[in-house]
Amino acid sequence: MELLIVDAATLEARRADPLDAERIAGLLDSARYGLILVARGAEPEYWPWLRRRLVELGANTYRARYIDADRDPLLLRHGDLQLLVEAWSRFLSAAPQIPRPRLKPSLRHRLSRRELLRRGPPAFIEYTAMPLTMESRCAQLAACQLCLSSCPYRALQGKPPEPDPSRCVECGLCTSFCPSGYLWDPSSPSSSLKALADHMLEHGYASLILVTCPRLRARLYKELEKGELKGAGILVYEASCIASLSLDQLIYLNSRGLKTHYYCPAEERTECSKRLGAEEYLELLAKAGKVLKLSYGLGAPEGPRAEKPLTPIQAGSRRLFLQAMARGNGKVEGGVPFYTVMVSENCTFCRACQQNCPVEALRVEAGPTGYKLVFSHAGCIGCNQCVMACPEDAIQVRSLADASMLAKEWHVAASSPVARCRVCGKPLGPESMVRRVEENLRRRGLSSNIVEAVRICPECKITRSLGASGQD
Repeated sequence: MELLIVDAATLEARRADPLDAERIAGLLDSARYGLILVARGAEPEYWPWLRRRLVELGANTYRARYIDADRDPLLLRHGDLQLLVEAWSRFLSAAPQIPRPRLKPSLRHRLSRRELLRRGPPAFIEYTAMPLTMESRCAQLAACQLCLSSCPYRALQGKPPEPDPSRCVECGLCTSFCPSGYLWDPSSPSSSLKALADHMLEHGYASLILVTCPRLRARLYKELEKGELKGAGILVYEASCIASLSLDQLIYLNSRGLKTHYYCPAEERTECSKRLGAEEYLELLAKAGKVLKLSYGLGAPEGPRAEKPLTPIQAGSRRLFLQAMARGNGKVEGGVPFYTVMVSENCTFCRACQQNCPVEALRVEAGPTGYKLVFSHAGCIGCNQCVMACPEDAIQVRSLADASMLAKEWHVAASSPVARCRVCGKPLGPESMVRRVEENLRRRGLSSNIVEAVRICPECKITRSLGASGQD
């Protein structure tokens, strides 16, 4: 058995004793971006064993990518190890720097005295895949609590959200319910995944990403050996859990023309601590598939894929991807990270919602005959900022995915005719706003003359005032 260790920053390679986990942990700690570990002649169970030992030694295993040179389906296809190493180098190099990684104390590590003396206190901590938050940006969405209710383990608390180490199982499900992207899984950063996809498309060596977890990777290789995979461009993508690949990341991969498979057999989930997260994630994909043209599969592909390849969508924003991938007239209510606003007749078109929407999903349009409040279903992130800003309590946000609305750039949420001066006919503003002012004045017990003056433009009021002065 041989182990080649490649530095992700420099692509410099060195040979190492595959059983010297302490030495590998030290190299991983000192690497700028991480390491690519290439094994030859290893058993399928080698990587689960090595990863477990690295965790016990307090190393950050999410900065390591493993290649089984004897079983990796891409190498079985084209044999270009350098290309695959470069792909994972791109992945690791593009990962955001984490100033405050999620750590938890661990007293279950089995260490020799030599290991303890050499590694010191870090030997008693464990790097985790508990979700990280872009705290300053998340804090600006003061009314948003979508991720808190999405966790089946009730592990997220506060604003910005903090995971409870005693409850969080590191499944990553919550990241799919954060359309803003401010909550992310360190085992599957979006910037890294995009860099990986770009490399795959640039060189054309793979068209399918096969997602699995560290626990099932050995079994996956055994499944792949049963199929005819020499003609299949399959990249094995290891994350903390299949749910670590967020829905938005799946949408991005599909929009770039890359298909996705998930390897997480039902019988294996029975004893897994992440079972609830994985199963709710699969339910989410099924619901989202009713309104979006998602391309994903379950289980290991059995051989070369003969389906029609996906047509890439020109790179753009999440909003453009959703519009392009909308499927027919499907509709799903509840349990999906897509949102729509319901606007009552109380709306006065004051633009408070427009001014407070962080993604510009609401906009007031004024025309010669009336006013419209238009809404982007594909752009909305369900943060409730508009609800909090509306002075008339006219807005509600619902969890609803509607394919026909996603396909449109804008949807009319509310409308009002123009109110005109009853003297000269000049426009005064939205009829609903003028009516609301009249209602407020009557509620305060003001005279009918004052109420009637609301429908007179400033110029006509001045003219009337001057005329009255002349008569005096």
